[in-house]
Amino acid sequence: MEQKAAHTAGPWSLTTVPTSAGSCHKIGPFPARRPGGAPTFACVYADGIRIGIDDGMPHAIELAANARLIAASPTMYDYLVERAQSGDARAASIVEAINA
Repeated sequence: MEQKAAHTAGPWSLTTVPTSAGSCHKIGPFPARRPGGAPTFACVYADGIRIGIDDGMPHAIELAANARLIAASPTMYDYLVERAQSGDARAASIVEAINA
């Protein structure tokens, strides 16, 4: 039987950092690939978007919103599981779809 990977437990932090090409919304941390290694992060890249200068641009606002949504995923998942366990059929179907 094929075993599916589970999501990384939260909470996940969100930090926006400058890059050589613009900025990055850094999400994580996630466990290191090797024992004793440094944790890793996912990144929503915002190429060409400079922190504090371009933050009000529609594309910058959208990328930041997407990063916040991704960072909140473990908390939202835990809430859905809680609701599903208390009998919420809609929450149960969402959790089932996530775990499919």
